[in-house]
Amino acid sequence: MARSYNHVVLVGNLGRDPDLRSTPSGKSVCSFSLATTKRSKDSTGNYVDYTDWHKIEFWGVQAESAAKFLVKGKTVLIEGEIKNDNYEKDGVKHYGYKVWGSNFIMMDNKPSGEYAAESNSSSINDSVADKIDDMDDDDDLPF
Repeated sequence: MARSYNHVVLVGNLGRDPDLRSTPSGKSVCSFSLATTKRSKDSTGNYVDYTDWHKIEFWGVQAESAAKFLVKGKTVLIEGEIKNDNYEKDGVKHYGYKVWGSNFIMMDNKPSGEYAAESNSSSINDSVADKIDDMDDDDDLPF
């Protein structure tokens, strides 16, 4: 039997506020977009940013938490798995993917509002964010 592993980790910024809704059976679903940006030098030596947009979806209790704490523009780490997102609209088949989230961690150094009052993991979030902030640009890489 072949074994496989589907796991994705993304760190990016929310492109819009989360949309919380319920299925007919009452299960919570939260969806939002996440932007990840890569910076590299072009042939003239100027920095250019390349942004990819990802569809993120959380289910159940995680969906309710995501809707409660995440807001547009905030930096967040998302863990989950990639799922095909195929659907038909107006007779046209659309193909893509989405990330079914299993966990999220707020990455902003200074939480605000309700999140700051309720969070018991801000020191973990701060230490992860500090490590990311300490990373240098690719200027010192030999390739």
